[in-house]
Amino acid sequence: MMFAGVIPSGSTWTIANNSFVTYQPTVFVIACPGPTGAGTCPSTVNFTDNIFLGYLNLSSPFKSNQAPGLYYTFGTVGINLVTSHNIEFGVRNGDCPTGGTGNICLDPLLVSEPAPGTIPPESTLDNFNFHLTSNSPAVGAGATYTGLPATDYYGTPTPNPPVIGAVAP
Repeated sequence: MMFAGVIPSGSTWTIANNSFVTYQPTVFVIACPGPTGAGTCPSTVNFTDNIFLGYLNLSSPFKSNQAPGLYYTFGTVGINLVTSHNIEFGVRNGDCPTGGTGNICLDPLLVSEPAPGTIPPESTLDNFNFHLTSNSPAVGAGATYTGLPATDYYGTPTPNPPVIGAVAP
């Protein structure tokens, strides 16, 4: 897994303006405190303006030819996943092609991105260029929301309309 977290009951998390590229079996594992099956966990995780780009990793110990799973909620019921203006490509069990608001199920077209369906070496992912190409579907497709950063990861002012992901073109 890439990220694991325990969300307290009644909480809201926002995960926004990120660019994730992975070949891990699961991107997010989200659980609630307490023993497995302890009941409901009325909590919300908002995913907004993120890029999720997955690749197969046949050399992993899981030896799976499945794309990475995007979300896995563990232990209790009631964790509400709300998705808006994300790009999901090469991942499974997210909101593509249905669900969410404004989600895009296309290749994000990042600069120097390895071809879809390939298994890039780890060094390629370690040195990944997250900039968007000018014809990326992420350009101008983001949502404006409370807390939208004024700049991207590199300090470039956030365009209007905003882009999806961590880095502007």
